[in-house]
Amino acid sequence: SAGPQIGVVFEAGLALVLQEFGNMGTMLIALPLAIFMGLGRSSVGATFSLCRDTALGITGDKYGLNSDEGIGTLGTYISGSIFGTLFYSFLAPISLMIGFHPYALAMASGMGSASMMQAATAALVNAAPAYEEQILAYSAASGLLTSVTGVYMELFLALPLANLMYKKLHRPIEGLRAKVFRKKA
Repeated sequence: SAGPQIGVVFEAGLALVLQEFGNMGTMLIALPLAIFMGLGRSSVGATFSLCRDTALGITGDKYGLNSDEGIGTLGTYISGSIFGTLFYSFLAPISLMIGFHPYALAMASGMGSASMMQAATAALVNAAPAYEEQILAYSAASGLLTSVTGVYMELFLALPLANLMYKKLHRPIEGLRAKVFRKKA
């Protein structure tokens, strides 16, 4: 999909490369929330990456899929496949209505797994059919870059940062969680 529209892809340039830092940005929000929800070490596997295909491989190799981290990654993989497609089918038209550009949404749709990219792209093309070729090009290029550069970003930056954050935040957040739920009980 990206090949015939290579000029469009080159126009995005640095934005496509820098999107991997957005991957880590979501972890900064999701990891503390997962710890607060009581996921424990599973929160590391569940939040260190948006690209669930590569995360599954990294977590499987580093910790094993039966580990807490592996269970967290598998949990997001399964729930993302089921609920993510539904969520994105509503999110695409709403995002267009509030002013997001179809190209930005197309790049974002390439960040997840291949199945999520297909679902997100289909919903976006449905909502903005005039941009179909460009949407397909941006999402394909985004998916390709995520699978190539994302592995290194996840392995050398995101996963170590997630482990560091977990080590620093686990005790304080668990203490807060105990206080909040003790008051309600």
